[in-house]
Amino acid sequence: MKNAKTQGIILRSRNYSDYDQILTVFTRDFGKIKVMAKGVRRSKSKNRGGTQVFSLVQMELYRGKNFFRLIQSHSVKSFIEIRESYDKLLAASEWTEVLDQLISGEEADPSLFSLAVSGLTYLAYQETGKTLVVFEAKLLYQLGYLAPETSCQICNNQEKLYFTNRGDCFCENCQEPSSKNYLDKAALKTLCFFISQEPEQIQRLKVSDQTLSLIALFLHNRISAHLGRELVIFGYPNHSIDIKS
Repeated sequence: MKNAKTQGIILRSRNYSDYDQILTVFTRDFGKIKVMAKGVRRSKSKNRGGTQVFSLVQMELYRGKNFFRLIQSHSVKSFIEIRESYDKLLAASEWTEVLDQLISGEEADPSLFSLAVSGLTYLAYQETGKTLVVFEAKLLYQLGYLAPETSCQICNNQEKLYFTNRGDCFCENCQEPSSKNYLDKAALKTLCFFISQEPEQIQRLKVSDQTLSLIALFLHNRISAHLGRELVIFGYPNHSIDIKS
């Protein structure tokens, strides 16, 4: 194939041999791909600035037998603010890990790519804890792993609702919560607001630490249930909970 140009987010990088790296990149035109970046670890490499994790980059690629091969890359947005804040670095690490784990293979999805870029942008410039939870909720919804239910799946009651860790919506009259890790009515309404509204509107909403913690735990349980294993995350502190408890 001819060389192709696309934008992408560098999700992760792995050293390969003395001077090369293998990049995991979520691209606008090809979906999630592996890219062989030859010589990029050399101090004089022209592509070195365009291969940094968390960066939005413009890439020129050639498709080889096993990998895309990097021809050239330059940074469109480096999100330096993320690297200058420990909290933002942890949150961005979790965001890119969730993207890497949930996005499957080479399938272009411009709306999903836009969401991924928006997530990094808001993490760089806005309050971090709520932003991470909001974009994880939007990602799960967009991928079809989360539906904004507002009534009991058994009796259609809209009072005393809760979400189980599996994502089922029940009222307390039909089924008692089996654990403390469920979404009560306030958290359920907040989650639905996160899913349905634009980030600008959500930023103006005040959410209690307890409600945000319930939603964060619920989302990570949903992600782990989909993966069939516990999600390895970075324990972002502003969730105010021990995610693994």
